[in-house]
Amino acid sequence: MFKKIMVAVDLEHQEKAEKAIAMAASLAKQYGAEALMVGVTGTGFSRAAPLLEKYFNELDAFTKEQSGKHGVDFTPTP
Repeated sequence: MFKKIMVAVDLEHQEKAEKAIAMAASLAKQYGAEALMVGVTGTGFSRAAPLLEKYFNELDAFTKEQSGKHGVDFTPTP
């Protein structure tokens, strides 16, 4: 039914995304869908990652952490 599951994550508020990440992982497993984790932020750089390269590195690290935690290979998508 689903081919891709996308979950949006603000690295400045990671803890608020846990339920959405768990649901996305569950649906991706159930349907054999590709799981995408999209980094979102406000109009300026956040305190979590003041430089763009650092932001991408932090998103990648967070995605790998959540992939291991939920048993799904999330792909980071800035």
